[in-house]
Amino acid sequence: CGCVSRSSPEQLLPTADANARSDDADVEAGKNDPPSGPVSKVASALRRAWDAVQEVPLVRQLVRLFLLVLPTLLYAKEVASHTSFVADVVLDIYLCVQLYHTGNPWWGSLTLLFVSQQYVVTMIAIYLFVRSTRLPN
Repeated sequence: CGCVSRSSPEQLLPTADANARSDDADVEAGKNDPPSGPVSKVASALRRAWDAVQEVPLVRQLVRLFLLVLPTLLYAKEVASHTSFVADVVLDIYLCVQLYHTGNPWWGSLTLLFVSQQYVVTMIAIYLFVRSTRLPN
């Protein structure tokens, strides 16, 4: 029939040398040149700066410190701030209870008012936000 090729699969696949020659020809012809413009200039400047940073061990360690340790510290700061807020609210409620037990209902009521107004204001803000971002029917 003549429709079956007698070539081996290895002969049909391009070799690494052929690919390298093809890539070299594309570079010489200008096909693989990066696009010119402000974005490519910034990208190439960042690439050169990164290469320069990699050559200095102290700077490389500082970059790793800021890229790896700083996000962890920021996360720890967020956890600490949320924890301190919750602790503050718990202590305020404890103070309110203690004021009622010691015969100071006026100060206990004021403490309860100040603690609960944070919750009420937050819930109103959340309600208004959800209401304003509701999808149309």
